[in-house]
Amino acid sequence: MMDRFHSFRENLGPSRLRIRYPFDELAAAPHKSARPSHSNRTEQSSRKDLIMLPRSKQILVAGVVLISLGAVVVGITTARAVRGDQRARRAEDEALALRTALDDVSAPVAHERRNRRELSEKMEGWIDARATWYGGPDGPGPDGMSIYTGSCGYGTSLVRANTALLSLKGERRGHARPFSLTTFHPTHSSQNNHYISAWHTDGGYDWGLTDKCGQCYEVMCVDGATRGKDWSDLGPWGGCAEPGKKSVVVMISDSCPCHHPNSGNKRWCCGDRTHLDLSYAAFDQIAIRHRGVVDLKVRPAPCDKQGVVAYYE
Repeated sequence: MMDRFHSFRENLGPSRLRIRYPFDELAAAPHKSARPSHSNRTEQSSRKDLIMLPRSKQILVAGVVLISLGAVVVGITTARAVRGDQRARRAEDEALALRTALDDVSAPVAHERRNRRELSEKMEGWIDARATWYGGPDGPGPDGMSIYTGSCGYGTSLVRANTALLSLKGERRGHARPFSLTTFHPTHSSQNNHYISAWHTDGGYDWGLTDKCGQCYEVMCVDGATRGKDWSDLGPWGGCAEPGKKSVVVMISDSCPCHHPNSGNKRWCCGDRTHLDLSYAAFDQIAIRHRGVVDLKVRPAPCDKQGVVAYYE
């Protein structure tokens, strides 16, 4: 019996009787070390070198990055500044064009040299008067009164420049008829300049207005009762550009009514003297604007001389 068993065992062989478990293969496999191989260490070291630079190199790289960012910021800022300068230049050019257009309407029509002998010692034919000023190149002046809204109804026909560049705003001085941009007197001669004036009246906002519309007067600034003499109401400080030597011709286009709500009218336009409220353009030719009020000599003049500045030498 035992002989048969041994013979059977020999035929099977020892390998046939051994039960093989999975961990046997693991145990039989070559032992792998937990430490990385040389090639793995080299790859990891390269990545570490890229991330962990020496302190000095880190500072250098950071400096290069900051300089690059600064250059970008400077470039953007410069580009914006250039665009801003271009816009500013365009705005200046537009403003210059507007000023040029407005200068055209306030420029004298002509200058004339006249002999002082034309002015007699008593200045016969001239009357004593006084003047203030109002208006501006675009219509209204600092007080809101506009040269375009006079009681004579001439409106913007006083304008030589492109009216699209001009604004019509400010308080109306008073009108005998409704005002519009196209209202104008068919016979007046002021279409090409701003040499106009309001004449004092004893009226109000819309009544008692001047009957001198379209009449023209030569006005000359002089030292007198208002200012420029030791005995003047406002003292010896003169307000004329060249007293008794320079004149300008203006056309009446508006009223300066005594009973207008404007307090300045009550002070100047209530008949103590002949008073003209000259346009800014006319006043600037013969007087110093910041003085505000000056004395005048006034006489009738032909309207074809409106805007002519005369020098008596």
